[in-house]
Amino acid sequence: MNRVQQEPEVASIKIFLTVLFKYKVLIISVFILIVAAVTAINFLVAPTYEAKSRLLVKYGREHGYSPEVGQNNAPLVQEPEDIVNSEIEILTNGNLLDDVINSLGAQNLYPENILETIIRQIPY
Repeated sequence: MNRVQQEPEVASIKIFLTVLFKYKVLIISVFILIVAAVTAINFLVAPTYEAKSRLLVKYGREHGYSPEVGQNNAPLVQEPEDIVNSEIEILTNGNLLDDVINSLGAQNLYPENILETIIRQIPY
């Protein structure tokens, strides 16, 4: 009875190996074709870079108002959301961006084709 149970396993392995060796040229050629296609696509497609950033805003005395002299009222404190929004407003200010582009140079920041596209999009 043991021999009867083992025969299907041996037969299935034998059939698998027969098919594998019979079509080995086809299998290898399809594998090489797929690898070549993926390699060609990787070299032809321009890489896309993505940048992420975080803004760390430290909470300090400049974000609250407490009178040095006078009444002992509770200090006026800005909300954290307002502080972050004001820092973002400063960083995205057009004058600051102009100064950064002028100091670093537009050609260093943007390749020629992107720079031309950006200049075309600026409304005059």
